[in-house]
Order: sequence, then structure tokens, then C-alpha cells
Amino acid sequence: MGSVYAATSPLITLSETLYLEARLNAGKPLVLPNADERAVYVISGSLTVGDSQVTERSMAIFDDQPGVSVTADNDAMIVLIGGAP
Repeated sequence: MGSVYAATSPLITLSETLYLEARLNAGKPLVLPNADERAVYVISGSLTVGDSQVTERSMAIFDDQPGVSVTADNDAMIVLIGGAP
């Protein structure tokens, strides 16, 4: 849902919404899109965010700071959620 990385979902939402499922190969970074509120849930694999590791079945919550990047420690499947409060 929403718009991210030059793609827009056809679903109509009542507020700015971000929902993205992604598969990341080991070692690959992903710069998160800017949003008022963002979180990444790791379905499988694990990620590194700065000095922290986010393991399988865990969630990392981010503030609205731009340029946040996550890197897959191994092949990972994630869900990025967020939007306007």
C-alpha cells in the first residue's frame, strides 16, 4: 500500500500509508523510504541496523530521521510498515 521506490499501489487509503514486503540477499543494504513513522519486521533471516542486529520474528522501530539503512546479514524476508501518524 502507498508509494515507495517509484511504485504506487492501486489501493486507496485514507491516510499516507507505507506497506512493503521485500526479500533481501545476504549483504545487500536497503535505504528505507522517508516517513513520519516506520518499522521493519523480520519474517526470516536477520538485519543489521547501525550497531544493532534485528533477528527473525523481531521488529525495529525508527523515528523520522532520513537515510536509515538496513543490511541483510543473510537472505532475509522483511515487511516495512509506516506512514503518517
